Amino acid sequence: RCILCKNPRCQTACPLKNQIPQWIAQVQQGNIDEAYRIIRQTSPMPDLCSRLCPQERLCEGSCAVGIKNESVAIGSLERFVADQAAKRPELKDKPGSLKPAQAKKRLAAVGSGPASLAFAQRMACCEGHSVTIFERWPGLGGVLRWIPRFKLPTEVINHHIDALKQVGVTFKTGV
Repeated sequence: RCILCKNPRCQTACPLKNQIPQWIAQVQQGNIDEAYRIIRQTSPMPDLCSRLCPQERLCEGSCAVGIKNESVAIGSLERFVADQAAKRPELKDKPGSLKPAQAKKRLAAVGSGPASLAFAQRMACCEGHSVTIFERWPGLGGVLRWIPRFKLPTEVINHHIDALKQVGVTFKTGV
């Protein structure tokens, strides 16, 4: 039902400035792979953000369709696209061809919460740095592990952490 606004209020309301009309247009045409690529240009973790972001107050709350009708379910669409991409490893970030000796810099993050996961992903995948995340607890994910399972299933968190390991991010627990 998205009308693909020329001046999208949903995109303006999004803290990440996701190109919502562009990727929804791809979903409408059945191009889920391209929709995922567009989302990933601005969102480091669409699999997590689509479940946790308060869309009803942000993008969906600003949706022009929502003035007279029910807003477009942007969060549900993003979750669908992210879930489809999770089933297709070729869409995920590829492990870098950089070996640790060739990496630009060695970086570290303290704690394995959402900020550290986003930082590690950006630095390892996009910038080519070697990243180590230090976590004091035996489990990874930080505050994400406290979110109720009906909102954020454990498998989604584990899948995201496994994807980071595949791109070369190192995790050290109990530190």
